Amino acid sequence: MRSVPLPELLAAGAVRRWHTQAVRHEQTVAAHSWGVALIALRLAGAEAPAEGRAQLLLLGLLHDAHEGTFGDTPYRAKALLRSQGIDLDGRCAEAFWGPGGLDGAFAPWVRNLVAVADQLEAVAFASQNAPELAPLVAQEAYRCLCATFAAPGQEALLARAKDFLIQLWRR
Repeated sequence: MRSVPLPELLAAGAVRRWHTQAVRHEQTVAAHSWGVALIALRLAGAEAPAEGRAQLLLLGLLHDAHEGTFGDTPYRAKALLRSQGIDLDGRCAEAFWGPGGLDGAFAPWVRNLVAVADQLEAVAFASQNAPELAPLVAQEAYRCLCATFAAPGQEALLARAKDFLIQLWRR
């Protein structure tokens, strides 16, 4: 992973998300990343080790740092590309951070929780600020959390993530 200069990291904070969508309130990558970090901590629960909680915060805050360079891809375009097996965000993150991207520095369980938290934060925002897009966002989040927590032994995380999805949708 390359050492990214601080100005490049800070640039992501001002990038507007949902910029091709009519929204009630704008959201920056910084606000989104803050929400992702907090949701990831909540998903992990109190039983997560202190080092893991620190990793959740760090990855949650930095997961979209590449958007300062590449911009935020519109949600519908991301969903379409994902359905075709193309991980545009992953490719941009790898170009930004270097081979392996940022994810290589974190444990798989941390990456999984942050990936689900990323989807859940989008549901929280869309349900309040882009109601016409919210059903698509919620459907994508549900698909992500079911796929991420499908392995045996992850039933509690899956149930917690589903509860969060319902809470965020009803907000």
